[in-house]
Amino acid sequence: MAIKPSTKYQKSFIKLTKNNRQLGNQIITTLNTFKNNPNHPSLQLHKLKNSEVWSISVNMQIRIIFIYQNKDTILIDIGTHSIYN
Repeated sequence: MAIKPSTKYQKSFIKLTKNNRQLGNQIITTLNTFKNNPNHPSLQLHKLKNSEVWSISVNMQIRIIFIYQNKDTILIDIGTHSIYN
């Protein structure tokens, strides 16, 4: 499985981590866990209602939303739960 960040994801990642190295490390750890074990309980993987969009948790405030496209995972955005309702 290849994980590919969208432009929107990249911009959000930079904005979130600009002054927060610890959060950046947390995000990288989360993505490594996801790549090695997508069903790991700490990720809280779930499909969002009435869509093809999925979500994993970085921590209690931050989540990553993504879609599966063929054999790839496309990271759509990262932020608080308000990024996709």
